[in-house]
Amino acid sequence: MYKSIIIPAVAIFMQLMGFIHLYLTYKNGNSHIPAAFIELNFLAAFNAVVLLIAYFFFFKAASKTNWWVVSIGLSVLTILFLIITYSIMFFSKYK
Repeated sequence: MYKSIIIPAVAIFMQLMGFIHLYLTYKNGNSHIPAAFIELNFLAAFNAVVLLIAYFFFFKAASKTNWWVVSIGLSVLTILFLIITYSIMFFSKYK
């Protein structure tokens, strides 16, 4: 019972800490090194792992926990943000 609540709560906590660290890196980072962009890639990779874990613990589970919906939403938003960032970079290069 508690395992179904603890795992998504820890994932949400880790995602929120990653977002806070990413924001602080973007706000206070060096302009010559795109550290925030590199961290966004790592955060998206972590969120891809969260989506993989959510597939087994949420979509295949008999009892669904609503905490997974928040974690899945944050993961999808992070990955979409990375895809949009890559798209902007791609289209501005060939403009």
